[in-house]
Amino acid sequence: MDGYLKLTAFAIALWSATPVAAQDALRGKRVYLDTARLANASVSCVDCHLGLPPGLFGIGRAANNPAIVANALNTIPQLTPLRGRLSAQDIADVAAYIGNPGVPSPTLRVSAQSPLGTQSSDRLDFGAVLPSQTSARGTVRLANDGALPLQLTSNVRIVGPNMAEYLVADSGCAASVTLAAGQSCEIGITFRPASGSGGLRRAAVQTDHDWVGGTAAIALLGTAESGAANPPVGTSGGGGALGGWILAILLAGLTRWSRSAAAR
Repeated sequence: MDGYLKLTAFAIALWSATPVAAQDALRGKRVYLDTARLANASVSCVDCHLGLPPGLFGIGRAANNPAIVANALNTIPQLTPLRGRLSAQDIADVAAYIGNPGVPSPTLRVSAQSPLGTQSSDRLDFGAVLPSQTSARGTVRLANDGALPLQLTSNVRIVGPNMAEYLVADSGCAASVTLAAGQSCEIGITFRPASGSGGLRRAAVQTDHDWVGGTAAIALLGTAESGAANPPVGTSGGGGALGGWILAILLAGLTRWSRSAAAR
């Protein structure tokens, strides 16, 4: 106990000697939920403590108390990857968020409407299309369900092993677009499989933004069909080859986004 008190006293003294600006709970929310990406580390606060409230492991003691956050960074082994990567301002803002977990923020929701009539939050499925034929338009929607604006910071892009077989037909989600609370924008996507062998074609559509996760992404699926069209992959709830590919290609973007959504 004496050792703990000494470490806490040291953290308070160190904190008191470091000037910081006023605490910002909104910024602290972003740091708390997205620490790993922002600090280029392997762990985020939310990984251990989960969302607020109530949080786990007594995190409530750090409400509006940066010294407690600083002490945790210096003493808890699981937080070792974050040592030296968070500024005094980061620590102050995280403490402010712990003290005000209901602070208003953006909330980005991504959804897709396939040309087959199916809806999903993680994939846009075009089903089977003959080579060199262009599918009907599918739609990806970005909606801000939060209370504050969210800004897009890049144009839409398609990535992945079969990216050349998908086309952005139209987009209202360009860089510098600001989605106010309750607003949304749409991206139209088509699928045109190249001639050659049939089979599953995989890619993803992405765009960057200024909130937790930094990137919104959704998987693109289609099948190059050499004969009669088949039902789309995954409409029965299965994923087949998609599951492993999403983990390899989209884990950083989609997992952080899901965590941030769950935390709110």
